[in-house]
Amino acid sequence: MKRTPSRQEQDAVDRLVDVLHALMVRSQAVDSQPRTFDTGMVLSRAEIHTVQAIGRDRGSTLKALAARMAVTKGAASQMVTKLAAKGLVTKGRTPGNDKEVALDLTELGWRGFHAHERFHASIADAFKGYYGADLLDRLPSVTGALGEVLDVVEVFSRMTRPS
Repeated sequence: MKRTPSRQEQDAVDRLVDVLHALMVRSQAVDSQPRTFDTGMVLSRAEIHTVQAIGRDRGSTLKALAARMAVTKGAASQMVTKLAAKGLVTKGRTPGNDKEVALDLTELGWRGFHAHERFHASIADAFKGYYGADLLDRLPSVTGALGEVLDVVEVFSRMTRPS
């Protein structure tokens, strides 16, 4: 049985939606700024996160990278080929298995990796500046609340999907 929200409930949901919209707009503005991560070339979010994934698991295979990034092996392969052409990634063979592609970063790739790690540290610094000593106590509830909102948005998305 469908229940219509009260005016007070509707107003509260509207305020939440306004905050979410502001969060999305500001996040998009930050995310869309061209960043080079000390590589001398603009790298997309997907590119630098692929560099990060490879740097965090040196010698990883293409198959493992695809699984870790939740993309197809073909998509991972295309991204790695693109990053190799930019001089950020090397592709080799895994020891004892000529069929598996092993991945590593070039010197330029490592430069990008470390710059990206510093970028993430600056985000953590912003949270630490806001929450101070309460950071580790507060983040689980914030993360949980945002996860719940994401779940609701997914439910709404399914409800409003065209048939």
